[in-house]
Amino acid sequence: MDIFKTISFGARKVDADRIEKLQERHKRKYGGATINQSDLLRRLIEIEYNSGDREVFCANNDDLKHIKFLQERYEKLYGEEISQSELIRELLRREHIIVEKEDGHERDMKFMQRIRK
Repeated sequence: MDIFKTISFGARKVDADRIEKLQERHKRKYGGATINQSDLLRRLIEIEYNSGDREVFCANNDDLKHIKFLQERYEKLYGEEISQSELIRELLRREHIIVEKEDGHERDMKFMQRIRK
């Protein structure tokens, strides 16, 4: 069993079962080649965030609003724009966050603290 129950992925949680399902699909597609969670998430990040591939990315309006908020905050803090995929890549690069049950405001504050680092 994997140590991650859920993984923070930008503004949303990716269920560990979903990750395992994608890992299995990768294994079947590439003749038994395995892929770890980090590599799989990095590859998902490279998919354009709003490309319409909802099966893989499962973006919803709340996620998009939150990402837009973080983009605006990043621009205010650093004086430069950041794309959605770059922002998610940066959040993931800094750490895999084990998501605990917390309200949206508390989660937003934690994301902001991570961006400020």
